This record gives sequence, structure tokens and C-alpha cells, in this order.
Amino acid sequence: MNPRELPAKKPFMFHLPLLAAVLTVPLLVGTLIYFNRMTSENQIMENQQDRLLGIALSLIHGQLGDMRHTLHLLANDRSLQQALSEDPIDRESAQAVFFSFSTAISSLTQLRWLSSAGIEKVRVDINQHGGRSTPEHRLQDKSQRYYFINGINTPAGEIYFSPLDLNLEWGVIVTPYEPTVRVTLKTGAHNQMPPGLLVINYNLAPLMEALRQLNTEQVQLMMVNPKGYWTLHP
Repeated sequence: MNPRELPAKKPFMFHLPLLAAVLTVPLLVGTLIYFNRMTSENQIMENQQDRLLGIALSLIHGQLGDMRHTLHLLANDRSLQQALSEDPIDRESAQAVFFSFSTAISSLTQLRWLSSAGIEKVRVDINQHGGRSTPEHRLQDKSQRYYFINGINTPAGEIYFSPLDLNLEWGVIVTPYEPTVRVTLKTGAHNQMPPGLLVINYNLAPLMEALRQLNTEQVQLMMVNPKGYWTLHP
């Protein structure tokens, strides 16, 4: 061998499998760490979502339960039954019963009794300053409103909940806006009252604000009505 000649080098490709193995191991480890981290973060997010939804549903169901309870108490009030059974009805005594409920229960904005023809016969409005009875000449015909039509056609003893919408008076949206649910119960011989409809208006703005307060940077609660319109968004 010529002393000046160097030994022939082995082809580099013999080292490629080893190089690939060396590079693949940390790549796989990095991928697994990233995957595990993402899985853990997603699990934390899902837990937060489940927790938020659970609290929100508890608040909503609690409010619905309060509405049912209030309406049943009102329908079984002996003084109201007697006042509405008078001929003509004892509007002053019926208003006194409505006032007593309005001072004891928050979120109420209106209590009414409508005749079977949809005419308001007794009505008390409530705001932050207290309750106010509506004089007879200001009572309205609600026979064409959807909540009266649906409520009066609901079987006796069952409560009807209207969809959430904004309150209207004399065809104009009330301001500041009041996201309102109307809860109705049909009256008649079964609850010792003349045929008609008890209607309670609830302002759900406090409930909406309580739900909005549940939001975090990672999880936000949003609600849409059956027609696809937003009722709650950040």
C-alpha cells in the first residue's frame, strides 16, 4: 500500500439508519409530551365547561321552580279567589293580594288576571320604586298576544312558560330593556275562580347577569332561543 494513500471511506449510507433512529427517538418523545399536554389541557377545559354548565342549569332550574311555586301560591290564595269571584270582581282586594306578592318576591315586574276573552281585569306593575295598580281605563286587550293564546289553551292545572323576549306595552318595547318570561295558569272552577288566566311577568335580567358572571377567559356561556337568536352572549 502506498503510504500516502488513505484507507477507503465506507459509504455514508451505512450510518443513515442509526442517524434516523437517533433523530426519531427525541421526535417521538417530543410528540408524546405535546400530545399528553394537549390532552391534559383539553381535559381541564372540558371539566371547566361541565362545571359552568352545571352551575348555569342549577340557576335556571331554581328560577323556574320559583316561578312555578309563586304562581301556585297565587292561584291558591283564598283572598284572591274570593275577590275574583265577586260580581263585579273586587278589583281593590285582588290588587292588594298582587301587591303582597310583589313586595315578597324579587324579579316580578307584573301580575295580572285576564278574563277568558283576554282582557286585563286586574293588573299591578312593579319597578324599583315599588308597585303601581293600573286604573280600569288603562287595562289592555291581550287576546291576540301569543302568551294569552297559548296560556288559555294549556290544560287546567298546567303552567305555561312563554319564550324569553322583551316586554311590550301598547305595542312599544319597554326601556330599559326587560328580558321577560311570562308564566301563566288558567283559572276556573278547578281553583275556585272564574274562567280566565293568571299571568306573572318575570324580569330575567338579574339571572342573565348571574350567568354572565360565570364566564372565564377560557370558557364562556352563550344561549340562543329556538329561532336561533342570541339571548345571552359575552
